[in-house]
Amino acid sequence: MATETNVMGRWGKQVDRDDLISIPTPKPLGSRHNPIALSTQIETLQQVIEARNYKHDNWRFFLDQEGHKLLATWTLEQDHERGAFSDNEDIRRYSRPNHEMCGFMLTSTNQSISVRLHTGDVCMLCTNGIESSDYAFIRKSTKHTLVDLRNGAWDMFDSIHVRAKDIYETWSRWDNTELDSRKEEHDLLVQAADDNVINWRDIPHVREHWRNPEHPEFKERNVSNMVQAFTSHQRTKSPFSGGNFSVKLRSFMDSYVDERNPNELSSTA
Repeated sequence: MATETNVMGRWGKQVDRDDLISIPTPKPLGSRHNPIALSTQIETLQQVIEARNYKHDNWRFFLDQEGHKLLATWTLEQDHERGAFSDNEDIRRYSRPNHEMCGFMLTSTNQSISVRLHTGDVCMLCTNGIESSDYAFIRKSTKHTLVDLRNGAWDMFDSIHVRAKDIYETWSRWDNTELDSRKEEHDLLVQAADDNVINWRDIPHVREHWRNPEHPEFKERNVSNMVQAFTSHQRTKSPFSGGNFSVKLRSFMDSYVDERNPNELSSTA
């Protein structure tokens, strides 16, 4: 049964796997358009995850109101009984409290968005339901899309341990950069608007989430929890535009921390 959710808001609804299977594959919109059933894309992805010795769970599926765009989310865990492909791929050393490996996929059957696949700790879903990631794989819906999705996902899992290390180091730097004065808070928000990370009208809403955090773990005054304030406000907007925002936010915060700690530049600088 489909239900409204905080993730989608007015932009869509949550559905189950049977709902996806029941959606008919639409006719091609042109000679180069090859729509692939949403359930087939999910099945292909799950096969790759299992082949790469990862467990997947907590799948959620969200459709837009027209039933053409899909946001799928899931959690990932290494299958340690089967073992990693190499010792370097063991990601347990990069675990963080309240964070878990996850993945999400944005796709459509009407060419409105390309297949976009994200995975690893670098695309964490915060407790408020918004993602933070860089695009890992993007492909248009052509006759080779399913094969490309399978190969692209396989290659992406080769580098999850690298992504996990990067995001662990980034969040550690954010954790250790304090924001304990109103001036620092004000200057950061103004600079974020100047750099088009947010709009000027977003500032009061981000500030509200910062000063009145929704979760106890967000109360410590540091850059990490300012990021949580940004993403808490972002969830009021369409999740289909979240990826670009996440990339801009992470780049901005990295630059901000670099300026505050010039002797400890980030690995992405």
